Amino acid sequence: YRKVQNYAKKNNDELFEHLALWNIAIIEHIIGNYPKALKLYTKEMRYFEKINDMRRVNMIKPKIAYLYLFLGNHNKAIQLLYSVIDYFKKINCKVELSSAYTVLGRAFTETKKYNQALDYLVRSLNIFSNLDDKLNICDTLGAIGVIYSKTGDLDNAWKYYQQQLNIARKIGNKRALARALVNTGLIFSKRGNFEKAIYYYKKSLAVANKNNLKKSITQAYNNLSFINYLTGNFSQALYYIDKAIELTQKMNYQVRLIEYSFSKAQILIKIEKFREADNINAQGIRLAQKINREDLLFQAKINKALILESKLKQSAIDYLLNIYKPYLDIRKKADIYFHLYQLTRKDKYKKKSLKLYHKSYQENPTSKIFKHIEILQKQKDD
Repeated sequence: YRKVQNYAKKNNDELFEHLALWNIAIIEHIIGNYPKALKLYTKEMRYFEKINDMRRVNMIKPKIAYLYLFLGNHNKAIQLLYSVIDYFKKINCKVELSSAYTVLGRAFTETKKYNQALDYLVRSLNIFSNLDDKLNICDTLGAIGVIYSKTGDLDNAWKYYQQQLNIARKIGNKRALARALVNTGLIFSKRGNFEKAIYYYKKSLAVANKNNLKKSITQAYNNLSFINYLTGNFSQALYYIDKAIELTQKMNYQVRLIEYSFSKAQILIKIEKFREADNINAQGIRLAQKINREDLLFQAKINKALILESKLKQSAIDYLLNIYKPYLDIRKKADIYFHLYQLTRKDKYKKKSLKLYHKSYQENPTSKIFKHIEILQKQKDD
């Protein structure tokens, strides 16, 4: 594509020069160079606006919207996608319409509007199926599986992930295969089969590393860190989360960088490196505030309480009681009660935590909830 770009430039063929740059942007996007990809996409969109090629303008917009998701600007992404959908509906272009539906489905998944997300992803899957577009069918199956996984329907999640894995193997697409393998590992992790989960995460990591798939590499590192954290292997957990953070910083993947920072703080707290934990926790908070993602701060508040415990237990208790709000979802309430019980050993906190965890596990079973229930059931009150 660089050769095409240079040749077109020498021959004053502006259109072919920009088409080459567009394809370069796609490659930068695939391998995880998000800031560079966004810059190139925006440049190409401006060019096609200048020559009034609105079809290509609207073909680029979903790719820009997708990058906005990574950079934490979900509202901007959704607004952009609605305009794209309106345009492709008017000209009855099903291929591009389905691509916009897919990205919008992912945007609603990120903002936890799962019914809307599923609606758009199913629309997208139907169009791709009619077109027999195997790669996009594969990606959309995985995105639907994520929704079922997040809403606790692990059987349906498994069904979609296995379809995704089978198609990825048949078409030989490495990016799709890396995603499918990590998704399969997630189901095993949620069901408490950590050995199988690690097997699939490492298979995904091997595929992603071989093909320089940065997003899949970071996801595999983060998931391996999480399992090691749950099983008490904190040195390995720290090793993997540091790998994930290092690569995520290079990609400028802001939302995940915030989440990984808070995960690293959790690990550091466990090994009693409280000052280091406080610093990384504060970095994550500043970044979340910078991109207006206050919704990501709950784990940071729990981390802060545990850091305070290292200095004065009563301060930690007061802090936890202060962050409790009636409108919080049941999982967050359960986490607060869990940590209050760890600090006070008061039976009332244990009972409330167990009740809410059981209810939350029915809605969305996760390995962390399972682990917390197991810890509470083994512990005795003072």
